[in-house]
Amino acid sequence: MSDRLHYDVWLTISSYLPVKSLLNLRLCCRYLHDAMDSHSVWSHALQHILDVIPSATAQHDMSLMLSKELRRMVTRMAKLDAASENDVIQPARTQSFTLTSLSMLAEVFPGGEWILTMCEDGALRLARTQEFGQPALVTAKRPDEFYRHASASSYDSLFLSYSQGKHIAVVSEPFCVGDCNQFRVYHIDLHEPSIRLLTKFTRPERYCHFAFAEGLLATGWVEGDKYFLGIKKVPLSTDDPEQEVILDLGHYTDFSLMTILCPHMILLSAPESLYLYAIPELSQTLENGVSPIRSATPLAEHHEGLHDPSGKSIQDALCTHHEGRRSTLTFSADYKCCLVVLPSPGQNSDTLVEHTVGAYISHGPSRTIWLENCCDDTGNVVLGGSTHCTKPDNYSGYARLGRSGAPDTSRTWHVPLGIQLGDVRDLSWDELSGKVSIVSSLDGERSLVLVDLV
Repeated sequence: MSDRLHYDVWLTISSYLPVKSLLNLRLCCRYLHDAMDSHSVWSHALQHILDVIPSATAQHDMSLMLSKELRRMVTRMAKLDAASENDVIQPARTQSFTLTSLSMLAEVFPGGEWILTMCEDGALRLARTQEFGQPALVTAKRPDEFYRHASASSYDSLFLSYSQGKHIAVVSEPFCVGDCNQFRVYHIDLHEPSIRLLTKFTRPERYCHFAFAEGLLATGWVEGDKYFLGIKKVPLSTDDPEQEVILDLGHYTDFSLMTILCPHMILLSAPESLYLYAIPELSQTLENGVSPIRSATPLAEHHEGLHDPSGKSIQDALCTHHEGRRSTLTFSADYKCCLVVLPSPGQNSDTLVEHTVGAYISHGPSRTIWLENCCDDTGNVVLGGSTHCTKPDNYSGYARLGRSGAPDTSRTWHVPLGIQLGDVRDLSWDELSGKVSIVSSLDGERSLVLVDLV
């Protein structure tokens, strides 16, 4: 037809349309089907969505993805966003696998195609989620042997992240020898596939808190009556030097959790209190392994029910590149775990949002999932969830998702699983695919449950 709009005009129009409208246009006629299948249509849509639901993995891989792969990812992210607007999300699929390798921790990789598990002996196992239950493709044993009580395994941690184009796994294990905590950092290559140890070190306290982001590993520990915070730049290649700084935060405060907000700032939490610290320039570690120690004071503080003693709120002390709302975890006065969503810069501290969550919790880039403390009427497990990180309302990504603005961080939603799990050992989820993994033990049998939310 001579009166049809030119192809380039449709591409321009498509850059303003929600995902649902793009999918509907594909169904109108062959001409629009071909136009809406353009690589640029879906790469622009994905980029806008990644501006509000960031994923370093998707950002890195999108230039290599085919148009249909981009469309699938965008559609899945839009479906999950729409589902989270409901009070209840009915999972699309639930699978259960019996664990014979004494796996106790699991992390799902972005995209949901791979899963990493950690066994009681400290070994890491890499497998495809579709082939889970078969022998692992790669196994990496603990590089050295330490003696520890069996009860110490309940404090092990496995954390998966993505930095500088690499999948990074951080392992934290408490040991009785030397009363220390060992940290190990691995590079997980999904193309070969392989697991390679990048670095390992110990801290002089058996149960250390840690956080990893932006290629930085932060660890906190107590020595005497002082609390120390170590921030190490993980060497991701043989050419990267070991860099670190240790901050002396002064008299011991009951710091419990920490969040690296950016390469310049870290947020520490104590019961009913938050403390914002600057991350100083790191120094190269000396040949004897000693790192410089510097005294540090908070840039800003927040205390439940009290006026900020520094005169400056945490949200207004953040770096200028921070927009929208950020979050962290803390504990209430009775030591219940709480998700705290900070106000946006310039907002009053009264707009701070707090959710009491279960003992097991997993963060996605914009949403958090946790295990509810109470089951439903039949004793089946229920997950809870909420948005914990947003951008300003005028970001195009929200319009692409069919929204008029950012999600309401005060809302929660629930996911009834319809199964009984017994004692839960670990919970993780991947927001890119909507896949949740749960390690549990029931009647002496350990299992891994994989849940697809959409």
